[in-house]
Amino acid sequence: MRGALYLWITTFLGVGSLATAVDPPVQEYLRESNICKPPAGSQPENIPPVEGILLPLNHSDTKSKKFCNRFWVKDQFYKAGGPVFIYHAGESEGEKSFWSIGSRKDAEDYQLTFFEMLLKNFNGMGILMEHRYYGKSIPEGVNIQDRRDADFKWHTTDLALEDVHRFAWSFSRKKYSRLTPNNTPWISIGGSYSGVMAALLRQRYAETISAAYASSAPIQAAIEMPGFYEQIWYGMNATHPACAADLSAAIQAIDKKLKDPKQDPKERRKLKESLLGCWSEEISNALFADWMASMFKEFQYYGVSHNLQILCEHIEIDPANSKKSGPEGWAVKRGVSYVIGRLQDGSALKDAAGNFGNCTRTSDGQQVFRIQAPRSDDISWTWQRCNEWGYFHVANVGKHQIVLSDKNVTSQQEFCTEYFINSTSKSLMRSQPDAGGTNRKYGGWNIRPSRVFWTAGQFDPWTALTPFSADAKAIIRKKLPVCNQDTSPKGTVFGYQLNGAEHCFDFRRSAGDTSSRDTNTTIALFTDALKIWLTCKKPTPPYDTFEL
Repeated sequence: MRGALYLWITTFLGVGSLATAVDPPVQEYLRESNICKPPAGSQPENIPPVEGILLPLNHSDTKSKKFCNRFWVKDQFYKAGGPVFIYHAGESEGEKSFWSIGSRKDAEDYQLTFFEMLLKNFNGMGILMEHRYYGKSIPEGVNIQDRRDADFKWHTTDLALEDVHRFAWSFSRKKYSRLTPNNTPWISIGGSYSGVMAALLRQRYAETISAAYASSAPIQAAIEMPGFYEQIWYGMNATHPACAADLSAAIQAIDKKLKDPKQDPKERRKLKESLLGCWSEEISNALFADWMASMFKEFQYYGVSHNLQILCEHIEIDPANSKKSGPEGWAVKRGVSYVIGRLQDGSALKDAAGNFGNCTRTSDGQQVFRIQAPRSDDISWTWQRCNEWGYFHVANVGKHQIVLSDKNVTSQQEFCTEYFINSTSKSLMRSQPDAGGTNRKYGGWNIRPSRVFWTAGQFDPWTALTPFSADAKAIIRKKLPVCNQDTSPKGTVFGYQLNGAEHCFDFRRSAGDTSSRDTNTTIALFTDALKIWLTCKKPTPPYDTFEL
């Protein structure tokens, strides 16, 4: 079995139909009757206390079992009449989102996060909501690590969207009233997959969500995604051209040797062992390709930094005389064998790829290759990718290739099929991701909900599936839109691309930050737009309470 991390990337109730507005006493009753004590998590210091609410596993079934969905509320900036900002945690446990949500409340030297700045500027209330099947919001009796397909039956984007919708229409606090969407504007915010959620919430539940901010949101489902690594090459070439050139030359040369039918199998094994640092018969070509590709795991968040930067310096600085290569790299001067030799030498490559797996010594002194055990959130995300969204990161074969060609659709689909255990008469794992169905359901690149602000980083590997992709053929404009601008597929997209930035870079902005790579512009644009959108007349369809 190959490792789970190879696919890695790397609140309230009821059922019924929506009529008359729910008045505060009823809301409070509904909320308290469905409150639950969430399981303990890795609660960081100085963050709001975790809360829990019971939600149906199946919103279409009035007798459905329920699960405890976790959420957190930040109300230190709230004043009556202010909007509610809901940040969906997406494909990770909720605690990990506090780097952008903000944790400390009263420290004098504490700089507000982008989210806290919005709360302060608009006197808003902030909510962080965990996605079903992530963190501790797991249905009773489900052990994610068991990977039984039947346990994931209710793990879909559709159901997660309705979780937020029903949460909003039953939300209340003892200190405040009139917090449901018919009385208070709700703004959805998210980045990456949670950015997709933010935009889809506005599209599907416009009566609930008044506006949205979608950062680095890969709204287009796609089975294969060669643009992921192509974008990494462009980003590296802009800042570290020698490293980009040398890694591309080395990967293509290694790929050729591994694919050469005339190559002695012992020589192929020797080559892989020299890069890995050890050997195991279980290391297939596909697994080896996954391991090599994981050297780029940090790029989407940080660009060329951390272990990838160390690897680049290891390649480009001659250890004999500390001389640096020129921007063209060493391969054109000394040959590609020199670059491969640098990858084989020392621990730089092994450290860069080490989060996927590495060599360990057994009790009898043998060196073996061990794959890192997957986190439960990785498994849950793999289920969604294998069934709904695809997002298979495949090799960008061509002149910029930086990943071995065995990282392809076939190997990744085989992984999906083998990884989850068929525990029913009919497997719930699809033969391939239903990317086409997902795009037909949600719109893909053609999605045009009004009152949504989109952002993307120039070098973000995920930009290829956002509205900023050249393939999306969207017209991106920074002009502040009116309340109900054109939402047809040919309509413009209100957004901003951050120069030189990577994934969700705008969400890292904090008050007083002067090295923000356009983040000041994005926050200002959204703030100005939201001031307009909050004056828009809200839709007034008949709503009903959610019955218990």
